[in-house]
Amino acid sequence: MAEIVIMEDDALFADLVGQSLTEAGHSVTIAPSGEAALEIVMNRRIDLVIVDILIMVDGALSPDGGLLFLTRLRQQSPSRPFKTPRDIPAIAMSGAVNNYWTKDLLNTAQSFGATEILAKPFPPAYLLELVARLTADQGPPVRPSAR
Repeated sequence: MAEIVIMEDDALFADLVGQSLTEAGHSVTIAPSGEAALEIVMNRRIDLVIVDILIMVDGALSPDGGLLFLTRLRQQSPSRPFKTPRDIPAIAMSGAVNNYWTKDLLNTAQSFGATEILAKPFPPAYLLELVARLTADQGPPVRPSAR
């Protein structure tokens, strides 16, 4: 199944999403920030990223959220023997979509490189459908040849 990174500042929510994906047979790594998520993506074969757009640190909005992560992800050079960061599908999610100032947040995430968008809360079954669709054409991992 797929190797998935979840970038989410809410540990409980990340664990719930991760559990649903793990029970469906996926391997999940949770990262609390964009910097941590990018480090994982750059060093491992990752098939999908799920990112929270707004990341809070000590009760304040962090600049190291999903939009910056998506920007960094899409700017990476294709210098790896497996899927390049700019080709990794990304699901952007946010629970702040019903606020006046964030009503267009998810659409903005698509312009930053999100493949799909999700408003929190969402049914786990819907997430599993999205993940299945976005990872359906994933072949076996490409490994560097031994020299």
